Amino acid sequence: QTGIPKTEIRRDVLTQEISLEGILKQVQPETVALISQRRFDDADPVWNRVIAGTEMPVPLYPSCVLVGQTVNGQEVRFYIRRFQITSEELEIVLGGDDYASLPFRGTAQKDEVPLTTNPLWPYNAAYANQDNIAFWTWPKAGTSSGDITF
Repeated sequence: QTGIPKTEIRRDVLTQEISLEGILKQVQPETVALISQRRFDDADPVWNRVIAGTEMPVPLYPSCVLVGQTVNGQEVRFYIRRFQITSEELEIVLGGDDYASLPFRGTAQKDEVPLTTNPLWPYNAAYANQDNIAFWTWPKAGTSSGDITF
């Protein structure tokens, strides 16, 4: 800043983060293993297990697409190329009169090889360092994508 009164002359972006928080309403062993980044074990003949030990399994970095629509019904999609689930707490409410839910958090990470991770997703190599974390899409005028309902 400079001058009196002070005037902003420059603002540098020092960090950026795209994070997502949600609540899963479907409790099953594979889902619990994914959001807690633990091992799913189906070796027992009677029980499926999610195991926690002193050593973490290799982390998974899923890709995801969030689909919604504007107030006028136009479809909007948010693509995350590489999502790191960072939930450090697992809270399960048992015995209540409502459905169980599992909160989760995650952060979008840089995808070093977006055409390998998701070869069918749009990617512009001319903007490689700008098109490697996440992107939004809207259908262009005259496309039928707006006819999709979810």
